[in-house]
Formats: sequence, C-alpha cells, structure tokens
Amino acid sequence: MMKDVSDSYRKAFDIGCSSFLKIACSTYLACAGKDATEIAFLESIYNPMLTDTQLDPKAIQAALPKGKRPEYTEYLRLACAFQIASISTFDSGNGPQAWLYLCRANYYIGRTHRAAMATVGAQRVISSRGRKNASVGKEKYGQVKEYAVGLLKLPHTFPNRNQAAIHLAQQVFDFQKEKNIGMSEGNIIKKLNDWFREAGF
Repeated sequence: MMKDVSDSYRKAFDIGCSSFLKIACSTYLACAGKDATEIAFLESIYNPMLTDTQLDPKAIQAALPKGKRPEYTEYLRLACAFQIASISTFDSGNGPQAWLYLCRANYYIGRTHRAAMATVGAQRVISSRGRKNASVGKEKYGQVKEYAVGLLKLPHTFPNRNQAAIHLAQQVFDFQKEKNIGMSEGNIIKKLNDWFREAGF
C-alpha cells in the first residue's frame, strides 16, 4: 500500500475506478442485446481478468487486430484490463502510473463506444441521412452531428456539456476525417458544445 498517500487521494482514485466500472457495465448492457445482464458482464469479461495474475494490458493492446476495426468487445476487454492494472499499480505504490492506466482505461471505453455505434447500426443511419442532406449547405455537418449526439446518448458520467465536448472531441474529429467532411480541429469543441446544447444536455 502506498505510504504517505492522503485519504482524499485514495478516495479520488477509488471513485474513478468505480465510475469506470459502472460505465463499462452500462456499455456492455447497451451493446450486448436484451438478454445481457450485469452478472454476464462480470462473469464473461471483468472477473476472468481480475483473477488473471499474468494480466498485461499492453500485450492485449498489441494484439488488437491490424487492418480492420476491432469489435467493441475487444476494446471493452482492453479498457477493463487497464482499469484492473491501475488498481494493482496503485496498491503497489505507483500512484502516477496508476492514474495513467486509469486514463487509458477511460480512453478505450471511448473507443468501445465508437465501435459499438457501428455494431448497432448507427453509422448506417448517419450515412443515409448524410447523403440526403448533402446538398443543403447548413447541414454540411449533419452526419457528424448525428454521430456526436449518438456518442452522448451512450452511458457516461460527464459532469457538464463542455467536459463531454472535450472528452469526445478526438473521436468526433477522427470520424469526420474518415468521412472527408473537412471540419477544423480547432472548431470541434465549439461545435460539440452547440450540438449538445441543442440536444438538451
């Protein structure tokens, strides 16, 4: 256990781990179908890694498929692996590295959300609407907006609209880049704030 670590420092870390686990479980429930349960998430994904003494999130990361987009479950397992590694790292005395692992866990939950959007068919809807609106100048970013708002509707714990925009900015920018929309990277956060406000967040 870490020496000289304050109660508030440990509490903040524990809250971060707990929040991650809630989001990971909610993401699984949203993506795995109507028969999905919290117990299934724990038994099939989280607990096996929790008891794996040889767990290495970096090895799991390196094993992600090349040349194709990983399935949402692959990103979800990687996210959970980093969260579990963060706990053992914190307990061994390396707080800064533990927080880094926890940040990576949350990053890969974001990638899980993106992969899940494709899994449930949301991107097909976005593409269809984008083609219909392509000739309308004011809706140039229509499919990007739909994608961004769709991400916001997935389980999350963003405290406010701006934090949501900051957290999701890179994912949205990568998406519009794939679609050759031509949005400015410096304009993403402002656009997201506007779209999220219109969506009622």
